Amino acid sequence: MIRKTTLQAPQKVKTTPRSVPAARPSVPEPLVGWRPKSQARVASAQGPSLQPQAQHSAADLISQVNANKASAAQSTSAVTGAGLTQWATAVNAEQLRRVMPNLSPERAAAMTPHLNRAMQEAGINTPKRAAAFIAQLAHESGQLRYFEELASGRAYEGRRDLGNTQPGDGTRFKGRGPIQLTGRANYEAASRALGVDLVNNPELAARPDVGFRVAAWYWSSRGLNQLADRGDFDGITQRINGGQNGAADRRQFHQRATEVLGGGFTGGPVATSDTPTPAYDERPPQVYQTGRRGAGQPPGGAPAPDAGFTRMSNAYSTRASVSLELFLLMLQLMLESFDPESLATDPEFAEFVRASGLDWKPGTPVPQAMAAEFLAHKLASRIQAGERPEKLLGELTAASEAARAATEP
Repeated sequence: MIRKTTLQAPQKVKTTPRSVPAARPSVPEPLVGWRPKSQARVASAQGPSLQPQAQHSAADLISQVNANKASAAQSTSAVTGAGLTQWATAVNAEQLRRVMPNLSPERAAAMTPHLNRAMQEAGINTPKRAAAFIAQLAHESGQLRYFEELASGRAYEGRRDLGNTQPGDGTRFKGRGPIQLTGRANYEAASRALGVDLVNNPELAARPDVGFRVAAWYWSSRGLNQLADRGDFDGITQRINGGQNGAADRRQFHQRATEVLGGGFTGGPVATSDTPTPAYDERPPQVYQTGRRGAGQPPGGAPAPDAGFTRMSNAYSTRASVSLELFLLMLQLMLESFDPESLATDPEFAEFVRASGLDWKPGTPVPQAMAAEFLAHKLASRIQAGERPEKLLGELTAASEAARAATEP
């Protein structure tokens, strides 16, 4: 449990002119130095979501970040140029795009300063540490495209292991930021450490200037620099994910990042309090790739599930206590025999939309992501009600084959 403390706002670390710029929350002034009244709830890791792994007081967390900043100041040199401070141990936009091929040049340029600032704060100042950190963020955020979870977050409702003890916590504290911070307990702990009111303003975690700092705080507070130094990348995945979901994709990003940073850093810009905050998608695109041709997909199908679809499925598979692989298979079979137009007049779907606080009005087209989450909710509910997954799989397979046969000439 993170104990309740009364703290002053973190003090700036005194530095020489060549040291790391002192960190200040890039949020509206009234939120700086905020401390929640309630006690943060932190439980041990289980399931696919971000889980705290160690017990730290807020003072310990702040001291650790400041110590890392001081360490970075001793080993880093800075050069001023192009209106931003350039640090020798920072990545540049081109390196970032080599790790994440789907990242646009414009978005890479906007994100890099805030990424570098966060890495400097957390002492992520060696190629091994940076490669592991960037690889994990690449997987969690779909190559820095999604800073807010595609799903509504309803699957997290009532998850006490995430600290979600109040009505609406699941949706309110769904995954946000490049590391997809999830759950009231994590939002409260990050708020204490960074002095940013993420509990009353959870959407701030999706802002790049705040989100990267949240990711770096999570990283340092779980001792992930030490695992990176030892080369234990799977151990890092375990502490972030609570399991090894998406391990192959994470390892692929890690291999690419290791190759890119193998010759060292090329130097990149670090954000200051005057650096503009890049825009982010407050509403993620409501489209999933399901990996199968059929209803509920873009025309022509899609090659593989995207990060948002997998993350949403992960949440519901955990709720149903079945493996992600089995849940994905059953959900994709449901999508094959599913007519999305039928939802427009489905009272059960209307109730799901109302309870989830989703933005949809009867008579309008149903977004693919919304339809997929509704089916995931129904599937999880059936399993929770006692239906055997093996029997469900057989029924769904037969329905999918029948739907496919009906469309063939």
